[in-house]
Amino acid sequence: APDKHPASIQSTWDKAYAPYLRKLQETRDRRPTLSLPDAIVATVKGTRNHSRSRQVCCTALDAFAQFLDLELPVDLRTLWGKYGSGRTQRRQLPTDEQIVAWFHRIPNPAWQFVYGMMATYGLRNHEVFFCDFSALLSGEAEAAIEVLDTTKTGAHDVWPFPPHWVEELSLREVCLPDLETNLERTTLQRIGQQVTLQFRRYDIPFAPYDLRHAWAVRTILLGVPDTVAARMMGHSVAIHNRTYHRWITRRDQQQAVQAALKP
Repeated sequence: APDKHPASIQSTWDKAYAPYLRKLQETRDRRPTLSLPDAIVATVKGTRNHSRSRQVCCTALDAFAQFLDLELPVDLRTLWGKYGSGRTQRRQLPTDEQIVAWFHRIPNPAWQFVYGMMATYGLRNHEVFFCDFSALLSGEAEAAIEVLDTTKTGAHDVWPFPPHWVEELSLREVCLPDLETNLERTTLQRIGQQVTLQFRRYDIPFAPYDLRHAWAVRTILLGVPDTVAARMMGHSVAIHNRTYHRWITRRDQQQAVQAALKP
């Protein structure tokens, strides 16, 4: 895609496509009598159901089949499973009080800033290092930031939820750790791994992505439209709705009940 950085494209290929094309080759080598369409389906079925690997495999091999204009015996979407929503529902997300309490337990101001930005803006691990903080630094009340197109999902603007954390967590004092961010010498994945490692070093009892999921749920409960929240998170509305189905359903039901009970 023209709006993606070469390092991001390489990372996506290495993690999401190449492994499943290798699996497909292994299936063909093991069962040479299978046609290519049947081998694709067999490869997908060889991954664990309702897992992330099943979903990524479906996406990769569906794209491969489309590229070759192959007609598959089964629509791979029917094999997708329920990884996203089920896993997020099972995850015990930290409360806002817990998030703030652990912020104050981080001894290094630069890593406090990374943690605070991820909590307040729902950023992916590596995205904190590729943002335009101009509005934040200038004292602009809305304090929106721009995630730059260097990152995995292209440029997108994000607003703070809750806004009062901008001041409470001193996020206008931009202070990043001294990590290698030149993507000719490192990768987005390595940068993200360093963030995860730092969380472990500080014994934070939840994962970096839990801050992102907590942010998403916060926007849902505050009534931010799903299309807007999905855009701010840098993913599709379909993925957003599937991942946060439980909370979206509850919000919609709650709104319907409240509307019905209005005198």
